[in-house]
Amino acid sequence: MAARAPIALTPYLLLVRIVLFLVFVIAGIQDLRMVEFSGEDAVRIRRLEQSPESRPILIETDTTSTNVRSGETQEDGTYRARALCRSALAMEDAGWNSPLLLAWIGALTQLVGGALLLPGLLSRLWGFGLCVVLGAGFTLTSWPLVSTSLTAFTKLPMADFNQVTFHLGFFIVALGILVCGGGGISLDRMIFGGPSKSKAYHEDEEFEEE
Repeated sequence: MAARAPIALTPYLLLVRIVLFLVFVIAGIQDLRMVEFSGEDAVRIRRLEQSPESRPILIETDTTSTNVRSGETQEDGTYRARALCRSALAMEDAGWNSPLLLAWIGALTQLVGGALLLPGLLSRLWGFGLCVVLGAGFTLTSWPLVSTSLTAFTKLPMADFNQVTFHLGFFIVALGILVCGGGGISLDRMIFGGPSKSKAYHEDEEFEEE
């Protein structure tokens, strides 16, 4: 986990970590909030939650004055569940196994990974995790929009265009953390050290040339 990026990249990597923190912690919180589903979606989510696959158990808090908790059907036929269930439905439509479990993993990766990227702890690990989450999101939602033709990207409605560029742009940003690490101003540098071995190697090589 040692940071190997040149020291000149430290300000850039710090800025990248701050941006990833702000974006993905908020995204993780949004995925964990309670929302209402109706119609076929409500039926499918109820079935997923009652299936044998395990999911994280979090303490439920009353988020509305009606005190309706997750897994309860309201009088109007709607069903309250975590917002991440939208991703689970998309995964199920794509034929992925254990969609609800994968949706929980994705949401927690965004929340925990984004939070730990701010101080730069295990940066490469969380950079990899966010790359996987973004890659999955692109595969599920953005790829069907641009896979029809090479010119499809230029004809997208603005909302779809923003979605595609979000996945691609932040995938590249997270990939930078995966490749370069957290940089000089990070807990990774403090705990695991910097590129001292590489520096010593180059110093020995220069000495031999002299």
